[in-house]
Amino acid sequence: MGISLIDVSKLPAIDRIIRARIMLNKKSPFFSYLVLHLEFGRQDSIGTIGVDKGGRVYYNEEFIKGLTDSQLCGLLCHEVWHVCASHMERKRDRDHAIFNIAADIATNQILVTNDFELLDFGLVPRNNKLTIKHPITQKKIIELEGLDNKITETIYHEIYPALKNILKQDKGIVYGQNGEEGWEEGEETANPFELDKHLAEGEDRKELKDKGKDINKGKNKEGNNGTQEDIPKEKNWKKIMTEALYHAKNAGKEPAGLDRHIEGMLSPKENYRELLQRFILNEINHDFDWSYPHKKSHAIGVYLPHMKKENIEMVTVVDTSGSIDEQTELKQFLEHIISICQSFHNIKMTVLSCDAAIQSTHEIENGSIDTIMGLKLKGGGGTAFNPPFKWIMENKPSTKLVIYFTDGYNSDGKPDTCGFNTIWVITKDGTENNVKEAGLVLKIREN
Repeated sequence: MGISLIDVSKLPAIDRIIRARIMLNKKSPFFSYLVLHLEFGRQDSIGTIGVDKGGRVYYNEEFIKGLTDSQLCGLLCHEVWHVCASHMERKRDRDHAIFNIAADIATNQILVTNDFELLDFGLVPRNNKLTIKHPITQKKIIELEGLDNKITETIYHEIYPALKNILKQDKGIVYGQNGEEGWEEGEETANPFELDKHLAEGEDRKELKDKGKDINKGKNKEGNNGTQEDIPKEKNWKKIMTEALYHAKNAGKEPAGLDRHIEGMLSPKENYRELLQRFILNEINHDFDWSYPHKKSHAIGVYLPHMKKENIEMVTVVDTSGSIDEQTELKQFLEHIISICQSFHNIKMTVLSCDAAIQSTHEIENGSIDTIMGLKLKGGGGTAFNPPFKWIMENKPSTKLVIYFTDGYNSDGKPDTCGFNTIWVITKDGTENNVKEAGLVLKIREN
């Protein structure tokens, strides 16, 4: 069944946004995953689009409808990166307008590096360079170079001396993609997210506006002033970024030019056990069925798959080399395996023990804890990472996920994962250096 061609300019803005989010998945799994966590609310009182620190995007209906799909994809990525990079919090006591410009430049540099089409309001770098001009006179103000090596704060301190007096003289001038209101929340006389949820279902616009009046200033069920349940809760964007990077690595499409921006941001201090379980859950919940289209496919002109949940095959590899302490580290590995089996009943697990070669294989049926407790894991020799992946390729080629428990030390170089999605769980005193380019790495921490 094919999808008929439609005039996208006639689609409501919210459908254009849904369409762009789906299209993003093919171009950039990293940014696609991030954008999926944004929440959208129509607010025509703003001229273009803006985002707050919680990831709530306020948009002007006609502005969105006037963009091409490619421009809209780039714009959504621009907005979500402001949130992920914590630009609102990092501004601190710096000049708002100038920091906004610096953040736009840094963000656009990343997006240009990843080949996104951007709306050019004078802040889109080319070849890692940018000339900032006066938006009215077009006179050159400052020239920036080496933007691929600069973060927002560096750009801010470079442009501040040149812009501070100009902005004071020309208070009506707005620089940047979002303008000075880009990071501020919208009017509090209505909850645009509640309105937009209903508008997407085709209800009467005027009636909904009446429903939405003063929703943020209303009373709760007990009649007391308080926050409404309809207001979206704050999200942990560092966790979302970690998941997005993992998602992109699995797809073989890691984003370019982000290393210096996310260094230190993707080392979450939360319980690594929770991270491990969340990544497993992510694998289960993101299995799609493309055999027939979702019922909304026709409406937005994009083939949408159905999500399906089914049993998945997973292989757990336990490093049993001589450097693994049997009383602490090996015991800890087994505790993790038990926790996984207790949490996920739709996993078919094979446990391999390996030092320099495969020493034993065990099939875990229906999350049997007794089977795990009775495992006899052999080893004690050197370490080689590649034998398990070769074994999986030959014996379990439909494996969805590999979890490798190890201290990270090995004798056969960087591992070849044979294309299998892999999570490396490294002991507290182990090393990440040998495996950090071969999948997601979680370091065991004291919690």
